[in-house]
Amino acid sequence: MKLIRDPIHGEIAVDDRDLDLLDSPEVQRLRRIKQIGLGHLVYPGANHTRFEHSVGTMYIAGQLCDRMGFDEWTRRKMVVSALLHDLGHGPFSHTTEKFSSQVFGLDHSELTLRGIVKGPISEVLADMDLDPTEIGLIASGRGHDLAGLLHSQVGLDRMDYLMRDAHYTGVAYGVIDHQRILSTLIFRGGEIMIREKGSQAAESLLVARFLMYPSVYLHHVSRIADAMLFRALEDATARDISVEEIMGMDDMSLVSRLLQEEGPVKEMVTRILNRNLYKRAVYAPPSGVQDLDSLIELSGDRGRLRELEDEIAAEAGIEPGGVLIDVQDRPRRDETEIKVLSGSEVSTLGTISTLVKSLRDAEWNYWRFGVYCAKENLEKVREVCVDHGWPGLER
Repeated sequence: MKLIRDPIHGEIAVDDRDLDLLDSPEVQRLRRIKQIGLGHLVYPGANHTRFEHSVGTMYIAGQLCDRMGFDEWTRRKMVVSALLHDLGHGPFSHTTEKFSSQVFGLDHSELTLRGIVKGPISEVLADMDLDPTEIGLIASGRGHDLAGLLHSQVGLDRMDYLMRDAHYTGVAYGVIDHQRILSTLIFRGGEIMIREKGSQAAESLLVARFLMYPSVYLHHVSRIADAMLFRALEDATARDISVEEIMGMDDMSLVSRLLQEEGPVKEMVTRILNRNLYKRAVYAPPSGVQDLDSLIELSGDRGRLRELEDEIAAEAGIEPGGVLIDVQDRPRRDETEIKVLSGSEVSTLGTISTLVKSLRDAEWNYWRFGVYCAKENLEKVREVCVDHGWPGLER
């Protein structure tokens, strides 16, 4: 047995049977991928990795299985799947995931499934008498009854990343009572519910997530850096780098590879490394833009959005790539649909909790539409944006 000292959970015991999996190159690559991408440009302590998170999720999975009285075989599948659930993440985590998904229709869950079923990991799992396909389905959240325990609104993945991200950023909003949630979770035929007495702990998880988004995950500096890296990746893949190659890299190898490019790609990555980031020419709430629905719909058409970026740049008299447009996704109402069992009645937390209802109503409060450019071009770009009907500014 191997003991890992973790700042969130204390000592984590890893079974000897799992050490070959833990030490595999595919899992060790996660040590070199930051958990919250470019968030360290905002919070200098946020250098924690997907590896730490995966080990932490594995630990919580073991706790949950013990509380639920799962048999040893089911416990083994859950623990291993939890360890591998982020295997498909690319460098800088969600930054490259968004790029891979929007431009190539390839998300990290699909890459996780492929990596487990078709990669070298499959042989390690077979030697452990585990079915790679079953583990892949659980880990990726694709069509297995046990997958919801990892990936639901009160799933193990979310519990660990909220606590871990709060710890390393120093933002106190991610503190949740995960032990209470674990002790009140119910699992029936693939359906995840929480007992009524655990509803307050579930509320705290949703509140934590709601507060962490504008403070950490949607912080404007992170989004600007993400947009810059996104554009660099687009320009690089338009030449000679495949998306599969990118998603198999780690943070260091991606930066090194992009710095080999010439022109705008190298310049953009150098700006990110030196924290010489673009600034906000426009940063508008929903009330600050015209025809919000059309704008959000446009965000799904990356080709048209890129044309619009370069159109604004041309009107402002600057080079292509000098203007970046950032449209946040529409808030997802299903994030609050946690099922609650009260006696024999099943309802959702969103219908019985006034607090959760208010969170739903407030979700648009942190939605923003951003147009970014270099500091010296701010006034020129702002003037063009006003002509486009985007006058809302947040300084």
